[in-house]
Amino acid sequence: MPDVNALVAHADDAFDAVRAMNHGTIWESQYVAPPTPYRLLGNLSTAGGHGLAQLLGQLADRLDESAARDDLYDAEGGDPGLAAATAVALLRDSAERARAVGVLLDRAQSAVASVGVRD
Repeated sequence: MPDVNALVAHADDAFDAVRAMNHGTIWESQYVAPPTPYRLLGNLSTAGGHGLAQLLGQLADRLDESAARDDLYDAEGGDPGLAAATAVALLRDSAERARAVGVLLDRAQSAVASVGVRD
């Protein structure tokens, strides 16, 4: 069984990393020249595109399995099976969209692969 606290901590770390990158690129004075975008795009493609797609698909699978196996309840009195099925469908859709983001980030990385700054 996975360490749930470790999984949540990794998600917290990912949030903090994206937030730090947003803060590091928000102002024009925070100059980011090649090859930095190439390296960022490669890592983001793997983590935020393809890796995120895999994670979302796996979360959908685990939630679907739990809905079929476990006695779920909804704290607000709704239908827990419907809630789980809705979440699974949304996770699968999100996974497909993350795959598409990964492909676009791969293309962006390829586009800047040979770009440099003259001295």
